[in-house]
Amino acid sequence: MVAPLYNAHKWDHKIFNNIKLTTDNIKTVVFKNGSVYSSCWTIWTGTGNITKTKITAPVYIVYKWDGDKIATMTKIFDPTTYKLEIAAASKKNN
Repeated sequence: MVAPLYNAHKWDHKIFNNIKLTTDNIKTVVFKNGSVYSSCWTIWTGTGNITKTKITAPVYIVYKWDGDKIATMTKIFDPTTYKLEIAAASKKNN
């Protein structure tokens, strides 16, 4: 899981700069069956490298742990402005 997670965040840094996340709302839960999940409500901010648009978006992330490694990650957010920056970057590269 580390490589796909790293690559996803690496992509963010190719199309956005000045990326910041709040880290004040992170919780970890251990269920009766032993499953461990961490969840994070965060505010993601960044500035598009092409459009120069500043984006502020609430993001909810859930990590499922397998020992000390992340097994899965689910991210929920409104991708509208993110997709606009990807489209602008794609248009510039074509």
